[in-house]
Amino acid sequence: TKKQKTNLKKESNWKNIFSEVRVGILLHDYGPFSKNEEDGFDGNFEILFPSPKSLSFISSPRPHIGITYNSAGDTSSVYGGLHWELSFWKNWFAGLSIGGMVHDGHLVGDKDGKPRKSLGCRALFREAVNVGYRLRKQHSIMLHLDHSSNASLCEKNTRDGTAEGRHNVVLNEGLENVGIRYGYKF
Repeated sequence: TKKQKTNLKKESNWKNIFSEVRVGILLHDYGPFSKNEEDGFDGNFEILFPSPKSLSFISSPRPHIGITYNSAGDTSSVYGGLHWELSFWKNWFAGLSIGGMVHDGHLVGDKDGKPRKSLGCRALFREAVNVGYRLRKQHSIMLHLDHSSNASLCEKNTRDGTAEGRHNVVLNEGLENVGIRYGYKF
């Protein structure tokens, strides 16, 4: 019927723009590679786009953008990059993302008695891994881990505790989040 054709056309238009949408809840600053110094949970929202033909030479990763918002007022971020995914053993899949992020966290840790991350730079590298299960063709649930750091590229000139002393410090504590996410594939 005409109504079904219109609905199929709308669905295919969305599929041409977006590949998948993912939402999740993450434990903030809770990972295996860095010290836990911040609190709260993170709400996570991510959009993946279809892989352009120009990326076929690197196994057709999907570009993605996302936001992670911290519930305790600690580090929140926006991020983007490329995402590769491999299906295996029935409906299981694993994914790897590589890219960058911009955050609102501390560049140099506070001296107010409360430990804070010293992230060094406003822009950081970001990597993430997912392992998940496709419940149906369009729905999935996954475990997620992301890691962000500056790869020791950021240096700050800070006081060394003496009256006139200053020294350069490489700041790269890193930030990791782990949690669960739901995906809807168009």
